[in-house]
Amino acid sequence: MSQSVPQIGAPAAWQAGHTGKGTTVAVLDTGYDAGHPDLNGIVKGEKDFTSEGTTDVIGHGTHVASTVAVWPRGRTW
Repeated sequence: MSQSVPQIGAPAAWQAGHTGKGTTVAVLDTGYDAGHPDLNGIVKGEKDFTSEGTTDVIGHGTHVASTVAVWPRGRTW
């Protein structure tokens, strides 16, 4: 996260006052790790489009969802 968050320009957006408050985001990816600390209490729903389940066994979906969710959890990089 310490590399990917700055790569997408999130710190600059936060400094400009963009918080994402009131925004709903969908991440369509490899699933997610429901126990990940950045996602705990953040995910409001899930849908399996593959019949393989929503548990992320690859890690990419968890990484992407964590990048999206990091600001509401009070994290800064």
